[in-house]
Amino acid sequence: MYRKILVPTDGTSGSQAAVLAATQLAHHLGSAMLALHVRVPYTPPAFAEIPAIPPMSDEDFEDSLRKASEHMLAAVAAAAQDKGVPCTTLSLSSERVWETILHVGKEEDCDLIVMATHGRRGLAALVIGSEANEVVTHSNIPVLLYRRSGD
Repeated sequence: MYRKILVPTDGTSGSQAAVLAATQLAHHLGSAMLALHVRVPYTPPAFAEIPAIPPMSDEDFEDSLRKASEHMLAAVAAAAQDKGVPCTTLSLSSERVWETILHVGKEEDCDLIVMATHGRRGLAALVIGSEANEVVTHSNIPVLLYRRSGD
């Protein structure tokens, strides 16, 4: 039914739980997984937000993001390998996370997206936004949202 499952991850505990659920689903369905991490590029602080200590350079910050992304994706690949699920990984940089998720899903011919929702409501959802909500709203690919109990 589902040949290739796209699993976006941001490394949070909720996202890690969604990865495990996606891995179990892929195992039961005989599907492959594509793990995706979208890195949001460095934005220098505005003048009023300059910290008291010197920030790291743009290059150091980007390098730090790349390393964190590799670490997150390696954990997904290891979870998939433990279940015998074929898994490829992809790390991209973009300011528009939800659009990147949908673009990758389409370009990589994924037929299901499994991702975490953090369960934000009210003002927090309005201010912080919800990548999961945007994906569900705009996706032509079926989306399964995973929310841990207690979130």
